[in-house]
Amino acid sequence: SGLDPTGLVRSETLRQEYLRRTQVSAAGTAEGKGGADAAEGEGERPIRAALWRGLLRALPLALALQFFLVTSTSTRILRTFNCIEFPTRDAALPGGQEPYRAYLADDLSLDCSTPEYATAQRWAYVLLFVWPIGVPLLYLGLLLASRRSIVTHRPSPLSRATDFLWKEYEERAFYWEPLDLVRKLTLTGFVLINTQGSKQLRVIIALLVSM
Repeated sequence: SGLDPTGLVRSETLRQEYLRRTQVSAAGTAEGKGGADAAEGEGERPIRAALWRGLLRALPLALALQFFLVTSTSTRILRTFNCIEFPTRDAALPGGQEPYRAYLADDLSLDCSTPEYATAQRWAYVLLFVWPIGVPLLYLGLLLASRRSIVTHRPSPLSRATDFLWKEYEERAFYWEPLDLVRKLTLTGFVLINTQGSKQLRVIIALLVSM
């Protein structure tokens, strides 16, 4: 028939050898890529561990500095809401009521009805969630995360970093410092929000918080 059986067998053998080498090459490439990915993952772990250790080392100083500043900074922010009303010479209001105009207690040149004060008040609301509200919530979250270490007397890096917040309290009251901080901020600042012209309300709030 003109076909050489020996040539056909040789061609089939060469084809199978080519396929085998191609499969081996592909497997080696995949293995090399997997090894590279694994090596890259192994290389990232020490970096993350070093960053975490550095964060824990810096945390005590950062928290202590924040704790030192939180009361004065928060009080300053909350005073933005403290407007004092003064009687004015404007036309009397209906019903014979005496007209009043409110000014910021910390800066009596700033009228609390002006756009300038509205801008300052908007910034105060933003900073309200950073300091007077955000800091106590941060402390509470850190203490709850350290709860097991505190209760079992097995110090962890996080519990050691936050020990100034709980070591003066009994174990069952380890979370008390953020609550006491909220009490202090209420007495020195929160009580000023939306209580203009109502000193009695401020006194009542202060008494309730102090009980």
